[in-house]
Amino acid sequence: MARYIENLNTCSDPTSGDYMWVVDASAGSTDKDRKVDVGLFAQKALATTFTSTLLALSPASGRGQIIVEEADNGAGTGAYIIAKRNNNVSTGAAGVFAMHTRTGALYRLWTDNSGTLRLWVGDPISTADLSGTVVGTQTSSLDSKDVLEGVTSIDDVLAAVQRGAEAVRRFTYKSGAFNGEQFEGVVVDYAPRYGMDKDAEHEAGKSLNLINAVGDLLRAVAWLVEREQVRA
Repeated sequence: MARYIENLNTCSDPTSGDYMWVVDASAGSTDKDRKVDVGLFAQKALATTFTSTLLALSPASGRGQIIVEEADNGAGTGAYIIAKRNNNVSTGAAGVFAMHTRTGALYRLWTDNSGTLRLWVGDPISTADLSGTVVGTQTSSLDSKDVLEGVTSIDDVLAAVQRGAEAVRRFTYKSGAFNGEQFEGVVVDYAPRYGMDKDAEHEAGKSLNLINAVGDLLRAVAWLVEREQVRA
């Protein structure tokens, strides 16, 4: 069951005699909750402030969780978490959210100074704000790929392009994404070559494979140009 810390007063520049609540996972089942005197920890010279109105911690759920709970905020926004910047005048840097992959690799997610969301394995310090990959794009440089031998025959490419054209449908998203806007595009269930992110439930893929689509269209156009040149 989640334990709650509610309506805490602001604690500016905590010192000895101020306490934090902790959960001792190694303690007995009746003695997990403890308080720790802040004075036992080395103090930073910089004054710190901790405030909270409603924070839920779930240490006994088998998962590490921090939940900012829902609240009736009238016409205002919902709960949110802010990762503030490094405001050094010479070497400022973006606020960062860091996440481990299943195998333990640590990736950072941040917004660069142009408002573009990026993902990278390194820290986006002032000299690396534009590093990593823009979220939603695919890296196309050679150093990011293991190039394999051969390509699909032009006959198969032309057949795939034709099948892709026949797979174009007019649709809206069931989730209501893009404010219900109508689109006309490829439904990958009808043209699996142009689907990606495949799993057992989505054998044709969950997303549009722009990599194959653009590659096929370039080759198809090149074939048409070559054929016209031969006719001329």
